[in-house]
Amino acid sequence: MPAVASKLLNDVDRTRRLLNVPSHYWAGAVFATENNNQQVYTSTGRDVENCETIGAEQTTTPTVSKNTKVILKLAGKIPAFNLEFIFQFIRLIRIMVPSLFCREMGLLTGHTISLIMRTFLSIYVANMEGAIVKYIVRKDAKNFTRMLVKWFTVALPATFINSMIRYLESKLALSFRSRLVEHSYRLYFNNQTYYRITVLDGRLDNCAQRLTDDIETVASVVARLYSQITKPLFDLLLIGVALARLTVSAKASLIHGPALCISVVALTGYILRAVAPRFGQLVADEAEKKGHLRHVHARLIANAEEVAFYGGHRVELNHLRSAYRSLAVHLEKMFGIKLWFVMLEQFLMKYVWSGAGMVVVSLPILMANVQSTYQDGGISDRTQYFTTAKNLLHSASDAVERLMSSYKEIVELAGHTARVENMFSVFEDAAHGTYKKTLVDNRRSDANQSFLEFVDGQPVAKGKIIDTSVESGEIILKNVPIVTPNCDVVCPALSLTLRPGTHLLITGPNGCGKSSLFRILSGLWPVYSGELHVPAKSMFYIPQRPYLVMGNLRDQIIYPDTYSDMINRQVTETHLTDIMRQVHLEHIVKRDTYEAVKDWTDILSGGEKQRMAMARLFYHRPKYALLDECTSAVSIDVESSIYQAAIDLGITLLTITHRPTLWKFHTHILQFDGTGTWEFNKLDATHRLDLKKEKQELLTKPRTDERDRRLKELARIMSGHQQPQQAIMGAVQPPATGVVDHNVPQPRQPSNLQGLLRFVMDATKAEDAPGNSSFMPLDEERKNFLDDALKSMTVDVIELLHKNVQILRNSDTLSVDADVTEYMNAFETILEHVDRIDTAIDFYKIGGFMVFAPCFNSVHASIRAGACDLLAELCQNNPYCQQIVAGDTEIMAQLLGLVDKDSDENVQVKALYALSCNVREYPEGLAVFMKNDGLAIVHRALQRPIDKLRTKAAFLLSCLLSAEQDVQLRTKLVAMDTVPLLISLISQERLPSHEHLLKLLILLVVNGTTAAAHQCTDPRYNFRAVLRQHLQVVQAKPEYREEEQCCTILLNTVFKTDHTDMDR
Repeated sequence: MPAVASKLLNDVDRTRRLLNVPSHYWAGAVFATENNNQQVYTSTGRDVENCETIGAEQTTTPTVSKNTKVILKLAGKIPAFNLEFIFQFIRLIRIMVPSLFCREMGLLTGHTISLIMRTFLSIYVANMEGAIVKYIVRKDAKNFTRMLVKWFTVALPATFINSMIRYLESKLALSFRSRLVEHSYRLYFNNQTYYRITVLDGRLDNCAQRLTDDIETVASVVARLYSQITKPLFDLLLIGVALARLTVSAKASLIHGPALCISVVALTGYILRAVAPRFGQLVADEAEKKGHLRHVHARLIANAEEVAFYGGHRVELNHLRSAYRSLAVHLEKMFGIKLWFVMLEQFLMKYVWSGAGMVVVSLPILMANVQSTYQDGGISDRTQYFTTAKNLLHSASDAVERLMSSYKEIVELAGHTARVENMFSVFEDAAHGTYKKTLVDNRRSDANQSFLEFVDGQPVAKGKIIDTSVESGEIILKNVPIVTPNCDVVCPALSLTLRPGTHLLITGPNGCGKSSLFRILSGLWPVYSGELHVPAKSMFYIPQRPYLVMGNLRDQIIYPDTYSDMINRQVTETHLTDIMRQVHLEHIVKRDTYEAVKDWTDILSGGEKQRMAMARLFYHRPKYALLDECTSAVSIDVESSIYQAAIDLGITLLTITHRPTLWKFHTHILQFDGTGTWEFNKLDATHRLDLKKEKQELLTKPRTDERDRRLKELARIMSGHQQPQQAIMGAVQPPATGVVDHNVPQPRQPSNLQGLLRFVMDATKAEDAPGNSSFMPLDEERKNFLDDALKSMTVDVIELLHKNVQILRNSDTLSVDADVTEYMNAFETILEHVDRIDTAIDFYKIGGFMVFAPCFNSVHASIRAGACDLLAELCQNNPYCQQIVAGDTEIMAQLLGLVDKDSDENVQVKALYALSCNVREYPEGLAVFMKNDGLAIVHRALQRPIDKLRTKAAFLLSCLLSAEQDVQLRTKLVAMDTVPLLISLISQERLPSHEHLLKLLILLVVNGTTAAAHQCTDPRYNFRAVLRQHLQVVQAKPEYREEEQCCTILLNTVFKTDHTDMDR
């Protein structure tokens, strides 16, 4: 077995990867196994933690670290040839060979017969070789020729049987694999197991590898091991009988030869065991160093973009070289240690065993009575015996070596068997609703989590799911909580009833549970409490990013139906064409036909993909449609027609959207506030749109106290936080409509205690009883009470700003998984106060601008975006703060860097908005902007496929061109090929940014240089056709009137002709 250990040396790290054990734990486990758990590695895999040996006389238990326990546990769980492996293997065998009369049993029978025949042929060939040598020694040409003919005659069936053995082994492996694959697929797609094991269960790290590589390896190794073990056993049995008969024929002893063989093998094993190096420790170090090198490579691949931006290739190269040098030095050391051991091993197993074999073969000849056995000197007969015995003994030694090397295959099979059997167990558990996942803070004593019950650290789903498809088809939630797979309670209890025709609009901030509600309704997430009444197979979910399948155009529309399902539903391609016309995709049918097979994910644009998903909705016509921002890339007019068509088909809509244009298609609204509370009310879309329109109008007016107060009130009303106010004595009742009458003069804001009393009396005068009110002196007790109340309502703004500035100063030290709630609250608090110019100046004076550098360098995109929002609020229409930013070149450079290189789209948009607030109508800021190559950065922002970023970039450039009469700025933009870029963007599917792109183009062409006009008339760009095509989209639509005017101006100015003429 030590010889086998040396052969296993090169496969240990492969086994560690198959088991998915971290390298430092694997290192400790191997070392602990080799040293009988007397010494184990710590978590680093380098240092050794000495533990006292626990003997019978020991009275105290040594302290064992947490990592040590993990290592010892892993050492005990490393797959090997043990009882657990046998049980797992038997289970897989029952899957691979389901009965005695299956196809696999027939292949096994044929394979066994071929192996037995091959053994008999080996013995027969050995006897023939001995006879051939005998006739050569005798110089008997006739018999030599006869035996040679026999040799070639036997060669044909021998080669056929050898090929048949390999053929049957391959067939067995394929048949075993097919059985395992079919069984795994049946479990994998049962009850949405493929989703549950990924999201709800955390036991399978890499399911794809287990379904493919591990199953293939198990099947091939089992088929190979059958022949690798069965054939040597047959060889040893039959060859042993043949050798015994040969020895008896030579009238020699049957004891000396086998006794010598056993002694030599036992002595070899003892010597190798005594002098073998500690391969476990060497392999542990090698596995750790290989794992470290692989980790450095993986880390570079995962962060390639960041390293490229920073230009940090030299640092990363040094890390890789250091990791490789460490591995190379260790391998050289290990090669030196293995050199003398392999030499000793080869000497014993090759030369000593060969010498012992020659002694065993020669004993019958040397110890036999020659006179009684060989009459004519017996040279040829002795030669025949020696040749035959040598060949048989050589075959027997090969059989022993194959049996010994089979242990390596068994250990490898144990690892794959454990992974496959564990995969099947997890599949079965997930199909029955049993999950195991590492949870974070799953036992907090939060009142919102009181309904959660845990068993063995895992939550138990106690909720009831009732099918209502037979009854009314309603969706009813009774105290159903929204809980994430990590047991984070998003909403502790949700209760509502939705009937067919109740079109629901769902709103709320990010992470409040909108999409999670859809997952619960669809049955993807468990119901931990309450009752959920849903109609089975009556809901159809459409996400923001639709899934496009492999197949033709028809398959994209009818998914998840197949073509045969479509025929059974009596749907024809004419119906599909009508559906495509409803979603404005009939041009794809004309271009590609329904039989076209393409990579639709790359061919279709974002808007076309979303409309394709809506075509699926019209094909299936479910009772309820769960729409999760599913038309965010679709133009408003097409989106409205699609929603109206869905309602006309009798589909009840449950929509998550941020577009006000879709409010009119819904009858009710469900509003989450992000803290677990919610409101479910009827939706008055007209009134809500009026409020939004009022808000937009207020935003265009100059800032006043009255304007800011009304904006805050509108925000409360539209966010669902405006609660009905009860009549309280002395309280001012709001108007019944919820809208403040601005014509009524408002009382002045109080600045002291006397002002507060006067404010109260003036505000409530209309509710007082008839008669005049007058001030009466207050006693000391009431005066102190009111004074304390006033102080408790007063906020020290400077102190509050300073406190939140201190919070934001260490934003760049946060880790990736840190909680940023406190930092986002700090941004929100500061933004509530710096909207006044004086407060913004005070914010700078207390050192508030010092937070921008750490915030811009934070690893959290939300913090970077919040800093950009804050800077924009401070500098908008505030020359003092604009001057500070213009003088601090670092802030301007960081803003430009965020626009140009940040990985988060929202940060890019926010940074460009902050940049615009500092550059527009401020010459000093524009000079710094131009000095830092800001024009090129904004030009690159125009090229990115982010519509909001394009809008802000085009708006900023338009403002600069409108304010600056300098021809140099226009010349630079024209020289940067801005005109061809704008033409290319306008030719794409219409987006909200098109209006700003057209206005920018007018400023460059109509009011700009002649070079821009010449670029527009370049036939390569086909600008006239682009404008006419865009006119067809926006013409006669009031909401696109400005775009229509821009197209008309460009056509009349550039081409000097009537834009309604058509190309001939």
